Amino acid sequence: MSKISIKCPLPGPICLTRRLWRRIAALCLPVLLAVGLLWQGLADPARLFSVPETVSLAGADSVELPADAAVSGIEQPFTAQYSWLSSVTVRPRIGENAGDDLWTVTLRKEDGTEVWQGQASLTGSHTGEVTIPMGASLQTGETYRLVFACPDAAQNLEAAVPAEGQTTLSLARAAQSAALRLDLVYGAADWVLFGLLAVGLLVSLAGLLLEWQDCPAAWQVLLRLGQGIVSGLWFLCAAELLNGDSALWKLPAIAVLVAFLLYAGLALVLRAVTGRTGLATGLTGAVLFVVGVANHFVLLFRGTPFTFIDILSAGTGMRVAGGYRFTIQPVLLLGVVFLLFGLCTPALRLEPRLPRTRRNRWLLRLGCLAAGAAVLAGVCRRDTFQAAGLAPSGRSAVDYAEAAGAVTSFAGSGVFSFPAQPDGYSPEALEALAEAYPSDQATAISEDAPNVLLILSESFTDFEALGDLRTDQTVLPFWQEFTQREDVHSGTLVMSTLGGGTVYSEFQVLTGITTAFDYPSSPYTQCLDRTVASLPAQAAQLGYTTAAVHPAEGVNYNRVGALPWLGFDTCVFREDLTLAPEDTTRGFMRDSALFRQVTGMLEETDDPMFLFCITMQNHGGYTNADYESPVQLLWPEGCDEAEQYLGLVHESDAALAELIGALEELDEPTLVIFFGDHQPELGSDFSQAVLDESDPFAQYTTPYLIWANYPLEEDQLPENGSRIGIAALNPLVARAAGFPLTGWQKFLLEFYTQTPVMAQMGGTNAAGEYLTMEQLKQQPLADEYQILQYAMLFAEEQETGLWRLAEG
Repeated sequence: MSKISIKCPLPGPICLTRRLWRRIAALCLPVLLAVGLLWQGLADPARLFSVPETVSLAGADSVELPADAAVSGIEQPFTAQYSWLSSVTVRPRIGENAGDDLWTVTLRKEDGTEVWQGQASLTGSHTGEVTIPMGASLQTGETYRLVFACPDAAQNLEAAVPAEGQTTLSLARAAQSAALRLDLVYGAADWVLFGLLAVGLLVSLAGLLLEWQDCPAAWQVLLRLGQGIVSGLWFLCAAELLNGDSALWKLPAIAVLVAFLLYAGLALVLRAVTGRTGLATGLTGAVLFVVGVANHFVLLFRGTPFTFIDILSAGTGMRVAGGYRFTIQPVLLLGVVFLLFGLCTPALRLEPRLPRTRRNRWLLRLGCLAAGAAVLAGVCRRDTFQAAGLAPSGRSAVDYAEAAGAVTSFAGSGVFSFPAQPDGYSPEALEALAEAYPSDQATAISEDAPNVLLILSESFTDFEALGDLRTDQTVLPFWQEFTQREDVHSGTLVMSTLGGGTVYSEFQVLTGITTAFDYPSSPYTQCLDRTVASLPAQAAQLGYTTAAVHPAEGVNYNRVGALPWLGFDTCVFREDLTLAPEDTTRGFMRDSALFRQVTGMLEETDDPMFLFCITMQNHGGYTNADYESPVQLLWPEGCDEAEQYLGLVHESDAALAELIGALEELDEPTLVIFFGDHQPELGSDFSQAVLDESDPFAQYTTPYLIWANYPLEEDQLPENGSRIGIAALNPLVARAAGFPLTGWQKFLLEFYTQTPVMAQMGGTNAAGEYLTMEQLKQQPLADEYQILQYAMLFAEEQETGLWRLAEG
């Protein structure tokens, strides 16, 4: 049976394919696309059929009102982006004492013409948000005003004198914060997405059903090049569609160009390996899609994007994945459709193929390998990313992924995994710093030297202190009472991670290195091949017994190999523990059981002990159906994961009370430093309703406390209630324990006196003013900080006087 030929004015005739699998694929692809669109539309109509836009009141987080002046309402101007406003979602932070008055909501043009009016109860709402259906016709580009007013504004809405620069409102005579956040939802389809799907379907169907016959060689080259470009765009669309609310067509052109060059370089290398163009592009697309899928699930579970370190720690991720609930979301099917578009594009076969001898085929392979390697080497450079404005420095991982896209940000996280030698680095610079910060002399410890118990509590934070939530009981009753005691010093830490990355927090506390500057993505696997200055190494030099306890597998983040380099004599992991059923919850060791293990170790050791304890009870994955939370979350509503987390941290609070009680009875002096390693990822609905969005560190703040069962000297402790960066805790622990200080720790104390907070998303100066990453790098001693921490990890010849105590 001959093929059906169609005359074509281009290179040659087009023939309908005879291959059955292509015809079946051509039939299934439109069906799959229709199912994907229908499923996505039913599950999340806003994704396909509306465009959300978030605005803050008056363009800020609070209302600008004159002091002591009555007002008639709150106005929010905005410029219409589309022609139909479906609804407005209001997230008010207005006190419950304001009553349940119906507020009049009016939509007006700039000239005062009324477009829409309705009513909504805002003042008594504690549901987190109020959605007001509108259905108003707008003119694109015109400015409109949403006006919220009480029936009796003079009594229920009055301006109050701002307190410490923050505007407040007096509602029903009760002064409350006036932070209304508006989410405008336009009734407009995402026509770019629909257009791409339509074009993709047509191109893929043509590729599946049509073949060029007797095509000249020059046209074959051009058509294959076009196929590669088109298929690459489909693959990138598939990966970016899974990157939260992002999409390829929403990214900056430079980010798309970098992503496409990465695709092209990898495809050329795989073409050299496989010898087949279609297979190489298909494998490249599969790699990009795997990155997109991994990014999708990591964002869901951890709240941060997929990065290079996650590959290095893939085993750790797989071991903790059982605590999470995997659900297939509709957007995944749309991603699969884009992937199939890319896979089907190379199916546009060109016959006959270019005649090649064996020699020519190998020359072509070598050429592809050289070209691909050159492209990847040129793109995957620090200066390339910096010149393109795509360096991750100074941005959180989430912001970086949103700005650069999933593929480019993933590559960037790998490019910046290994720190570059900082400017000004030299042996002479290290020697000068060693002279400026001489280490104290190591002294023999006395018989009454205290045990040092450093506890990193997994995902521990105090949301009641950070924001506004309501529960049926106090979540952390012991913590809140204990931290008010005169012998307890407490404050808050600013972390560089959210929802995960415990290893970052522990490494910064143990060493004093900050992730704000260039920093190895996975320090335990990338750079720990020798002894590194740390708190346990310092304690060991003084004669302490050092131990670490972590009820997880020792291979996680290579702790089993790395912790000895940090100075730990003994390491106890999950495989070394025998646990009864009542000692675990959700598959993790309970804090109460772990703290009993820790107390036993302190009692059994004759010498003073430096004991580092990492808990696991509150680890992410707050969807366990068998766990019944002892705490009920009343507001915000519908946050089931948050309720489960609050129940777990409530149990941690009780376990901490038991530990403190046991240590108070212990006849050995013991110092306790307790801190949370990062906040949990509980979803945007919870964090937006509870946390103060005007605080740049709101999602990165955890509490800490310092307490001892013996009197502590006040000059050894930080100021109560202070906020500091996580790395600043290192010298404070040494000083609270009464350790002589290394030159490195003396430097850290001086630096953090001037710059208390140093984190990846910024910091603060001594006056508490927020500083961007670029401003932080201009702070006094910032250059020296970078030089010292680089030398600490990578210098071949260290100035040991900085890192170790002087021998007597």
